[in-house]
Amino acid sequence: MAGSASFWSPVRLSLVRARSASSARYRETVERANDVLDGCADLEAPVPRPRSERLAPSIRWALTHMIEETGRHAGHADILRELIDGATGR
Repeated sequence: MAGSASFWSPVRLSLVRARSASSARYRETVERANDVLDGCADLEAPVPRPRSERLAPSIRWALTHMIEETGRHAGHADILRELIDGATGR
């Protein structure tokens, strides 16, 4: 398949650009979150949110939840990666 390499080149370039853009968005989001957290003097304070009939969770709870979710989704990405190409990260 002589022409297949030239066919896949734009696809690879597109994937590299998408990965780069995704990483940049993630870093920007982390920076914004860090700025917000720098302004939180009390981790037991409720998370600011629109009016609700339920009590807001504490900032500490929200941070713990975000750590758990990040770990969970990173684990999902590891599973997908292993299914795609067998790489296990060891």
